Amino acid sequence: MQVCEYCKTENEDDHKYCKECGNRLLSLVTVEIENLDDAEKLDIESMKGKAFIYSTRGQHEKAVEELVRTIRHYPHVPELHYQLGNIYYKNMQVESAINEYERCISLDADHFKALLALGNIYGGDVRNHDMAIRIYSRAVELKPDYPDLRNNLGNALRFSGRFAEAAEQFKKAIELNPNYARAMFNLGKTYYAMKDLKNAEALYRNAIEIDRNHPRAHMTLGLTLLAEGRGGEAADEFRTAIELDPSYVQAYGFLARTLKKLDRDAEAEEAAREALKIQPALGSVEDILNSTGDDD
Repeated sequence: MQVCEYCKTENEDDHKYCKECGNRLLSLVTVEIENLDDAEKLDIESMKGKAFIYSTRGQHEKAVEELVRTIRHYPHVPELHYQLGNIYYKNMQVESAINEYERCISLDADHFKALLALGNIYGGDVRNHDMAIRIYSRAVELKPDYPDLRNNLGNALRFSGRFAEAAEQFKKAIELNPNYARAMFNLGKTYYAMKDLKNAEALYRNAIEIDRNHPRAHMTLGLTLLAEGRGGEAADEFRTAIELDPSYVQAYGFLARTLKKLDRDAEAEEAAREALKIQPALGSVEDILNSTGDDD
């Protein structure tokens, strides 16, 4: 057993960091430090370990303090800025996270994890899709065979209206992972936006075949069938989406309007009432039935 000099907790001999406080343990095996850089590396690793322990406990302020203190001594270590960015992001401090990821990348332009994290923030939290495209494209140069990255780049392109380019990225993601239901779903949405309903339907069905518990895939398949004039089949898909997610208010709304078009008025009104139970702000049964609805 090893005893942590910082908090006196006993740890197994093969532990590098204390399980209680994260302090780097003095190994029973002698470590020879040949130069100052090696000594600094050990110190940095110890501080990163402490920050990790604080973070896993939800003690984000202490984790930040530990990393900021370390960065004051070693400001040019990219990984420290990346780790600090992660903690800021976990604590929903998005702007601070962006600053640290950008500092990391300024020190190491090939830091893939920082590029991916920064791209995800711009694509998801900030909704700056042009910036997300630029960052994801750089990350793709580093790891062209990473399916999630291709999918994320595809989404940024899709949200920017660059549908043909988005489709190519989703196809590449599926090529890399033939069971990638999410990329199939996104490719289906891209085809739908391009008015290619036949291919959109095929992709949604492929996604559902892999992941049958995907309410949005059933919902968007329903929208595609509705656009093709196949109202009865569309209603079935909306019902399946609701079975999978009983709080799916948009599915209730489209189900209500579809049933109304099929002259199934009693069922349509019942679906509208269910939507109102979930979201009273929708107004009335008549408001829902007369709404044009928004695509999911």
